[in-house]
Amino acid sequence: GEAMGAEWLVPVRSVHAILRTPSSRGCSRRTVDEYIAELRQVCSHRVKCLTTTQVASAGSNYWRESGASQEEASFEVELRELARRAGFLLTRTCTPYLVGNAPLKGEICAWTESSAVVYANSVLGARTTRHGMESSLAAALLGLTPEFGELLDENRRAELQIDVAVDLASPADYGALGFYASAVAESRIPVFTGIEHLSAEEAKQISASLPYAESAISMFHVAGITPEAPDLDTACGRRPPQLRKRFAASELRETYQAMTNLSKGD
Repeated sequence: GEAMGAEWLVPVRSVHAILRTPSSRGCSRRTVDEYIAELRQVCSHRVKCLTTTQVASAGSNYWRESGASQEEASFEVELRELARRAGFLLTRTCTPYLVGNAPLKGEICAWTESSAVVYANSVLGARTTRHGMESSLAAALLGLTPEFGELLDENRRAELQIDVAVDLASPADYGALGFYASAVAESRIPVFTGIEHLSAEEAKQISASLPYAESAISMFHVAGITPEAPDLDTACGRRPPQLRKRFAASELRETYQAMTNLSKGD
């Protein structure tokens, strides 16, 4: 909170936390032991709010195939039991909104997983910054999180308008749109116009690609569809956007080319 200039701690409605077995690959024995001790300490307390968990690193059924050690698999079994007692829901998913952790508009959350953070902010209208392991676990145990970033109204306004002028015929096309927006945004929140309908799968594809191309963006708006964008003016906070781009057939084609290193015939 101090690092990000937050003035307050605010109550959180839900957490999506990283709670996974440490990998011994590339780590010293001391580092792994300290990591395990910290997780045991975390799980000696009860969580204060609904807390789902991100994907595991050492699945108990397929730990050999995943390249984990016997020790990692054994601690994963222990961690599952410790986490259950502490009140964690062992969803082990990167899409918590599909398994019951679906906050409503305006609810404050503390989520990990970049694509889930985008979906929560943009599609559900909840409010979460992008968390890592330590801050998400702290929020789960305290029931509080520092108020900064996308928790504040002024940091949720769109500053980039992207006019969609091509038929988006598949969920993959929506993923390409998110990839394109990330490449041109330079950290500006985008608002898309020209989209008349948005399914959950299409929204998931935008959310999955938006934070991973070139800009670390944590939300988007679709004018007339997403919770905070009943119209373009509202999405932009009643200010003109700083930048306007057009996403037409040529941009869609070029984005697909940028998303792969395969050549024709490969």
